Amino acid sequence: MPTVYVGSTVEECRATCEGCPLLRDKVCYAQYGTPFMGFMSMVRSKFKRNPTNPAEALDQAHPYARGCRLGALGDPSALGVRMLAWIRREATARGLRIVGYTHHWRKLRSPTYRRNLMASCDDLSQLAEAEAAGWRPAGIIPYNTTDEDLARLAAVGARLCPAQAAERKGRTKTCNQCLLCDPTNPAWGKSLRAILFLEHGPRARKAAN
Repeated sequence: MPTVYVGSTVEECRATCEGCPLLRDKVCYAQYGTPFMGFMSMVRSKFKRNPTNPAEALDQAHPYARGCRLGALGDPSALGVRMLAWIRREATARGLRIVGYTHHWRKLRSPTYRRNLMASCDDLSQLAEAEAAGWRPAGIIPYNTTDEDLARLAAVGARLCPAQAAERKGRTKTCNQCLLCDPTNPAWGKSLRAILFLEHGPRARKAAN
């Protein structure tokens, strides 16, 4: 999947995430995990001097790509409504869906944000608030959540990320195959009201080990 990293330096990238408790507590899987390593590789590479044109990047997407990921690192709301609308238009023209999340959903008013990004919620208590505000919510749940608890959550429309659900069963499913996190995906409705992610940052990895 073509992927957008927000910011050309570490400082610019982290500035877009200011106010996020995952950044503050240093438990963000992106800022303190493998996505950060990839970002630093790009910062040190020629792309720092020669940024890839977004349209060119979409044109060079793998032929099996079905989606475009906004904000593998950095909060994509920093792109602004005009850039988000442009990316949606260009991606749609190439048959690609949009996947992205913002922690700043409470202060973003334009429907363009809600059309292109999911509300990244810190816990279950925020899901209903985000949904009432017109967002498609994504929530973090403890890494050791039981299958029984997941079944109860699914019964009210809060579904575990299909990739993580497949992994728990020894199978494989990718974001590129799923794309439920596109807010415009027609699967959203009464049976799907939120996507849940088992915590997968440094704290969860340390506990699991």
